[in-house]
Amino acid sequence: IMGLAQSLGQASGNTGANAPPSVPDLSAMQAISGVLSQSNMDAQQRNLLNALSPYLNQERIRKLEKAMRAAKLAKMTSSFLENGGIQLLSTCAYDITQPVTVPASGAFNLTMQALIPNGTRKFTVDIASTNADFIASVNSVGGTTLDLINPSEAALGIFSIVPFPHGEELLNATVIDFDLSEAQTPLLAFSGTHTFKMNVTDNKGCRKSIEIKLVVL
Repeated sequence: IMGLAQSLGQASGNTGANAPPSVPDLSAMQAISGVLSQSNMDAQQRNLLNALSPYLNQERIRKLEKAMRAAKLAKMTSSFLENGGIQLLSTCAYDITQPVTVPASGAFNLTMQALIPNGTRKFTVDIASTNADFIASVNSVGGTTLDLINPSEAALGIFSIVPFPHGEELLNATVIDFDLSEAQTPLLAFSGTHTFKMNVTDNKGCRKSIEIKLVVL
């Protein structure tokens, strides 16, 4: 609980009894909300509970279910604190924790939001693909590793293929919006699975890597 409170951010200096309450950082609150929203039992826990149900009364089942939820929440909260609460959340209909198939036609709305409660120090993207021609194309415009905060002049060409946000405005940002919808047309020229591994380091040295997989059939 103390760790969660600290991750929300405390006002510095004025800490007396009459000090006004600090305003929690919005990105930290969103990150913690994301953790709490995922605290439902997973399939393995549910299967175990179902298997034990014939041998337990309703009161014991209820207590066991509560204990399972608490155990999962404790594990997720521990992970949250270790990586500084860094998250990448979908802001569209796609589940970005699973491979996303790029449609051959029609609208492709792919948006997401990175939450970095402690502020962004470094943000890079490593690009991999099952299609050698795609990698060759990426290498021709700057290479397979992108520094989003300080991109090289050569790397600027990749943003015409995959429009990642970039530039010094990302430095210290706690919320970064991504709109990769325009990647549809260039990606359709390359069948295969294209993996974009986002690597974030925050101002406290916490790190997290998150993969986004885009599939072209």
